[in-house]
Amino acid sequence: MKFSKSRKHIQSVRLKNAVLGAIEKQHPNYEQIMAEVLHEALAKSLFRPAMTADEFCEWLSSVSD
Repeated sequence: MKFSKSRKHIQSVRLKNAVLGAIEKQHPNYEQIMAEVLHEALAKSLFRPAMTADEFCEWLSSVSD
């Protein structure tokens, strides 16, 4: 029974996120704002050192715990 409630909750959250995502994309400034945000994020990433394979494995293990 607990699994069923959890599954329904996850489905509900996914539905809400899909609806909100569709609404966001309908906004006339969506593409411009997303392009600016992505450009800024990529520009900032150029100044950060890349993650090593060992750091990535460690991060991946911590996320999956």
